[in-house]
Amino acid sequence: MLNKRAMKMKIIFLTSLIFLFPIALVAQLVTHVAPLKVGNSWTYRGASFGSPDPDESVRYTVIDSLTEINGKKYFRVELNYKPLPYKITNQSILDETGQLYTVTKDSFYAYYYPNSYEYPDSLFRYFKTNIKYGDSWGQIINGDVYYISTVIDTFTANVFGTNVIVFHIGKKDTNNFIQSSELWTKEFGMIRGSFEEFMDYLWGCVIDGVVYGDTTFTSVENKNNLPAEIYLLQNYPNPFNPVTNIEYYLPDYSFVKLIIYNSIGEKVSEIVNENQVNGKHKVVFDAGKLSSGLYFYTLITDKNRITRKMILIK
Repeated sequence: MLNKRAMKMKIIFLTSLIFLFPIALVAQLVTHVAPLKVGNSWTYRGASFGSPDPDESVRYTVIDSLTEINGKKYFRVELNYKPLPYKITNQSILDETGQLYTVTKDSFYAYYYPNSYEYPDSLFRYFKTNIKYGDSWGQIINGDVYYISTVIDTFTANVFGTNVIVFHIGKKDTNNFIQSSELWTKEFGMIRGSFEEFMDYLWGCVIDGVVYGDTTFTSVENKNNLPAEIYLLQNYPNPFNPVTNIEYYLPDYSFVKLIIYNSIGEKVSEIVNENQVNGKHKVVFDAGKLSSGLYFYTLITDKNRITRKMILIK
């Protein structure tokens, strides 16, 4: 635990962050939400290298609940992105973009991986309803532990005008490498997450019908209004077994390569190598011949080279 001086410094630092900045869509964070209740929503905005970008945001909204998977109650969450020119709306639990959340019997908020319904243990446990300092838990995916989350600190801060306890959760993989650092509250969910040089900030939310912070958000739903730059989205589902979807946007006619590399930088597949028109493109990648592990996918054009991570689990 922090001493009083360190705690005061941390409170000042956190408060300034929450209200001066606030998830970067280009970041490779996985943002999840709590508390789960129909009507609750969260608006995140992003910062890269500490510079906020209020035009880049995502909104999560709990749109309904259902009890269709082994009798367990799941909440369906809709995602809206800005400035990307599309809206993800989950039409059913089998939708390839489906986002399903639940609370487990041992009080964990958990996310159910899309297209993994054949695995009853494919739940990513990201927060607890009764969380406390020192709690630690493994992220179990298909029976294997891939990440360890630990509450490494707690402190008090003023968030959206409310004094709350903040839980600092650090995530490491099984090789003890730090994967992310997150700040959570029971009242508002995740208020900040960091991964490498990227940070995600909660800008505003609606909890139990009460609006906190700035929830201003303009979704761009005109699919013909393409962005002026290239976007490479996070693959979905992720982790995956063995098929995943990769989407990207081209502002102009371009020669494009989409290449898959393994964790040591070896090229294992080249799934696109051609001229393509501007607009939205989607590629289905089948990793049936590859072994489980961390992979990278790289989009290459004449002017850009963008890389993201993905995890294959068999």
